[in-house]
Amino acid sequence: MGFSISSRPPGVAPESEDPAVTGPDGFFEFPVLPERNWIFRVESEDHVFAVAEVGVRQDIDDLKIRLESPVDLTGTVTLSDGSPLPDDTTILVRVNSVDGTPGAAAQSEKGALKFKNVTPGRFRINAGATRTGRFYVASVMAGTTDVTSQTVLLNAASPPIRVILKPGSTISGTVEKGEGASVVLVPQTL
Repeated sequence: MGFSISSRPPGVAPESEDPAVTGPDGFFEFPVLPERNWIFRVESEDHVFAVAEVGVRQDIDDLKIRLESPVDLTGTVTLSDGSPLPDDTTILVRVNSVDGTPGAAAQSEKGALKFKNVTPGRFRINAGATRTGRFYVASVMAGTTDVTSQTVLLNAASPPIRVILKPGSTISGTVEKGEGASVVLVPQTL
């Protein structure tokens, strides 16, 4: 099976260069590329297998691209005390690529997450607000490692993703002679 390899400068719409098709040995060539950074995509008819940004300042005759098939990733959403989510709580979790690899999203079903056909690469895992608004995201774990707001490599060997929620607090009060006033809450570090 041959693979199509396309190249384009970052931030430019796809198909800015004609794709190269690999031969039986995997060899490909783009004969005349201007000096700049390029995004290389390797894809078949139904999958994107690799995406890489490469700086071209001179001839490169030994670029190696390793193909990995898309994988399914699993995870859970739990409360900070380890208890399961209430049935009416739904959270959206996204794995967003930092290197151009297609991302994925999963919505918790009774605390279970399933991300389908994730092309291995570097991602940030972002969890959205709960449907009921009673909880906030305290942390995101990959196995035993806290990856909240960090980049993480996801592939077939990745440990399960765990999103930990904490119950939110409520503040209410009265502003004397303050009909129509806006009350603003500014978070501070404890």
